[in-house]
Order: sequence, then structure tokens, then C-alpha cells
Amino acid sequence: MMNGTTPPTKRSTVERQIDDVILFMFLLLFAMCGFGAFLTAVWTHNLGDSMWYLMPENTVPFFSADQPLVVVRLSVT
Repeated sequence: MMNGTTPPTKRSTVERQIDDVILFMFLLLFAMCGFGAFLTAVWTHNLGDSMWYLMPENTVPFFSADQPLVVVRLSVT
């Protein structure tokens, strides 16, 4: 019965703290990317019609100010 208990982990306190820091950095990066995507969608929706360089007249637009979250992917043939 003495061997029935789980052995202690061999990881140091510093390793566990670093794991928490890495997880926090990943979540912070994920939140920043989501926030940036949201702000880009709002910016494109509000100012998209006045940005002539985003929608040239003679080409197929990749995105429209009416649908800021939709990006059209064109296949190259």
C-alpha cells in the first residue's frame, strides 16, 4: 500500500510559474487579435465607402464596406 500514492512531480516552482506566464501571454495575444479584428471591421464599415484605394473601380473587390467581416477569396487560375 505504500506504493499506491501518486509520486510528487519533479517540476520546479519556476517551471510552473513560467507555464502560467506563457498561458497568460497566449490569452493576451488572442484577445489583442480579436480586438484588432473587431476594430478593423468597425473602421471598414464606417469609413469603407470613403477609402477609394480599397475598392478600385475596374477590379473585383476583396471586401465590401457593407459586409466588413466577409473577405472574398478569389481563386487564381
